Amino acid sequence: MGLGRGQVLNLAMGGYSIFDAVVTYERNRTILSSADIVVVQLDGFQFTTGIVPGPRYEVFASLSDRMAFHGAKRARLIKDWFVRTDSALVPLYIYLNYSLIRRRPPEDYGIDRYGRLALVPITGEHDPREFTERAFRGWINEFYREYEHSPVMEGQLARMVTMAQERGAKVYLIHMPTAGNYLALLEREPGNPYLQFKTNLTRAAQELGARCQFWEAPAEVGLTDRDFVDWGHLNTPGAEKWSQFFVRWLQAAEAAGPAVSSARVLSGGGLER
Repeated sequence: MGLGRGQVLNLAMGGYSIFDAVVTYERNRTILSSADIVVVQLDGFQFTTGIVPGPRYEVFASLSDRMAFHGAKRARLIKDWFVRTDSALVPLYIYLNYSLIRRRPPEDYGIDRYGRLALVPITGEHDPREFTERAFRGWINEFYREYEHSPVMEGQLARMVTMAQERGAKVYLIHMPTAGNYLALLEREPGNPYLQFKTNLTRAAQELGARCQFWEAPAEVGLTDRDFVDWGHLNTPGAEKWSQFFVRWLQAAEAAGPAVSSARVLSGGGLER
């Protein structure tokens, strides 16, 4: 990135939904507001009322935000507004699932550097079973159970962008490619939830004045399926390839300046050229 001595590039804030990034930014705004560039990686399942909210949402969400969900999730979130009822459920489920029910992880599983169960170490190549249509459909069913675009989560994105822009930061909204034919299968789902997500988020980006780029095929960024651990998470070689590509892309985007409109980026013209 051409950083000078003493300059710092901070990466990154992770979370299950855009709400996690908003809460982290708000609670650390004194430090984070000095950023010149804010990059937000977007996934469709983060912008649906079908998502199971993460722990930050359960702690910090307003009552009106909780009301936007449906059925059992809304009832639980409203209950948690008054008293936390499920703080121990996730670790308890993991303990029961792997310690009591399965007794121990299968031999072909390993623990990656982040403590997750994975078919292969994070530094290795994928297991072909991760890339079968059955596996991809399993992930689709898990992430997109009942897809309904969430105005609440889109509003959280607007808050994130607005907070960054108020301090003069440039905001890039990006969608990274997925492995194999995962996206092709998702596009065949009833109602095409991926197209809904892409349409809504590109519109939101234009309205917010943020630059938006959707990469969909691994080859667009120099990746292959061998660089993925599962449907969308990169192993170490893949992460290195992605980092090198993204640095070049971001340098080109910054060099292009305001003369390159959001509309051009959204049209798929790409800034890397």
